[in-house]
Amino acid sequence: MDVIERIKEFLLPELEAIRQENTAIRERLAAIDAHLIDQSRRIDETNPRIEEMNAKFDALHRDVLRRFEGVSLRFDGVSHRLDDLNSKVVYQREVIDLGKRLDRLQEEFNAFRSRMAA
Repeated sequence: MDVIERIKEFLLPELEAIRQENTAIRERLAAIDAHLIDQSRRIDETNPRIEEMNAKFDALHRDVLRRFEGVSLRFDGVSHRLDDLNSKVVYQREVIDLGKRLDRLQEEFNAFRSRMAA
């Protein structure tokens, strides 16, 4: 056998094995490519739904803020009414206290008048 035949005997089976591995790698790459294309399609389908949900969340957030502001305004109104009511109660207590003081003064005056008349 000459040298070329020996090289062929040695290299050809190795080249064939490399070709088979290369074919398997190409098939695997094709499968990965198909999978990536499918995932990309799914992402493209999901993005509009995510944007729709974001828009709904934004609208909900605006609605909650609007309602919170309304509740805050009502709370402020109630707070002012409570302050007014508290002022009236304090005023009524002062009036009652003044009335009691007047009654005591009237009693003291009547007692003084009685002592003076006697």
